Amino acid sequence: MIGKVIHKLLSEDTAINTVVGTKIFPLVMSYETTRPSLLYVVDSVTPQYTKDGWAGDMCSFKVTSYADSYKEAIELAFAVRIALEFATGDIEGVGVEKIYMRGREEYYQFDADVYIIRLNFEVKINKYE
Repeated sequence: MIGKVIHKLLSEDTAINTVVGTKIFPLVMSYETTRPSLLYVVDSVTPQYTKDGWAGDMCSFKVTSYADSYKEAIELAFAVRIALEFATGDIEGVGVEKIYMRGREEYYQFDADVYIIRLNFEVKINKYE
């Protein structure tokens, strides 16, 4: 369910859409995918309980930016952060408390000549429809 939220927030952001268009993928993307592009992966969904029952899910996920230049990768990662960080509310029928960025990693893949920036996020989900 958190994947629907991530995809909606990324795909409906004007700055991101202008750069990557529809090249926003869950879990895996083809080597033939042109850059710039985005990939998101849900790392974990951990339920939380109280004595009254389910109290929500803590979800962690990553969004990875792929680009042909370092500058382009940085700009795309920044747009991702702006689109996701502090998003809250009912999104795609999912009750989202604030999304927080928890870290950032940078890579360069020599064999593909690609710059990669991965942002790590965390969010609490308090309802599903």
